[in-house]
Amino acid sequence: MALYKYTNSELKAVKKNTMASLGIKERDDLQRVLRDNIDAVSPDTLIIAEEFSNWQDSNRRIDLLGVDTDGTLAVIELKRTEDGGHMDLQAIRYAAMISTLTFEQIVDAFSKYLKSLGQEADARILLTEHLDCEPEDMGSRTRIVLVSADYSSEITTAVLWLNEQGLNINCVRLVAYRDDESIYFDVQQIIPLPEASEYMVKVREKEVEIKAKRNRGMKAQFIVTYRGTKTQPLAKRHTMFFIVSKLIENKITPGDIQQLLGSNRFVYCEGTFSEIGEVESQIVYSLKQETPINFESHRFFNNSDELFHADGKTFLFSNQWGENTQNLAEKLIAGFPQVGLSIKNIILNEDPESE
Repeated sequence: MALYKYTNSELKAVKKNTMASLGIKERDDLQRVLRDNIDAVSPDTLIIAEEFSNWQDSNRRIDLLGVDTDGTLAVIELKRTEDGGHMDLQAIRYAAMISTLTFEQIVDAFSKYLKSLGQEADARILLTEHLDCEPEDMGSRTRIVLVSADYSSEITTAVLWLNEQGLNINCVRLVAYRDDESIYFDVQQIIPLPEASEYMVKVREKEVEIKAKRNRGMKAQFIVTYRGTKTQPLAKRHTMFFIVSKLIENKITPGDIQQLLGSNRFVYCEGTFSEIGEVESQIVYSLKQETPINFESHRFFNNSDELFHADGKTFLFSNQWGENTQNLAEKLIAGFPQVGLSIKNIILNEDPESE
């Protein structure tokens, strides 16, 4: 597709150029510009790392690593060549390698990236503000964005087939033009075609829904027994809250609970308050570090009946729980056997009375 400059008397063709002939370098120029203007090739994506490499025994580096608002990690690979090289295989390897990243590892990578840019912003806050999903769901999906001056038929054929098999790969063509002293980029998504993108998203969502229905019986929940009485099946966060609430009822302090949990799970403020709005107007501290924090109430149980009080302080307990929930729950139960708690991991549709 040619690019034309409109004048009153004619359409003048703008000369197409290779990036190499224009002196545009892959990393120093193209990568830097797209890093700071990523919406040009991947809208609604937050860049969290550049030249990312977080694995042993490998020198491979992801050009740009981003995250979408739904928590999907985006591997963005760039080539200034006319055929794309072997970037599809390279990107697939990278997508597999980042699929095991935890939320904390992602926060750490983003924090290092911000510091490399000379920014002092809080990586965790920026991430949670960007996300429309729970942090614990972040990274459960990956997708690939390939950006190149053009693609060989081998790459386009492979990408189309891989997308049919359930992968999520976009190919963006970036063609350079020069008009006098100005350089222009014609940016076009060629796979999937823009008019087919919405349809493909709906197809994937339908496949995910079918898979979820098929596997719904495999989703883990927990039944907690307290002095002979069983709860209904509880999700991870509610399991932990129930256990902690019973420990506190039995005079176990938040400090003692925090000590067993290890990572920071409680925050507090001085004074006894019954409403989250009152807590938000106070200086809030991390119980583990005993230092003031940027308090985000949505990350904690914050209803009036979910606040804990001890020693003239108001405590809030984290609602952010992931794969290690059962181990931590069992650790708390074993640490305070006198309370009389036990836990069982169940299948979601299992009848709790069938024991």
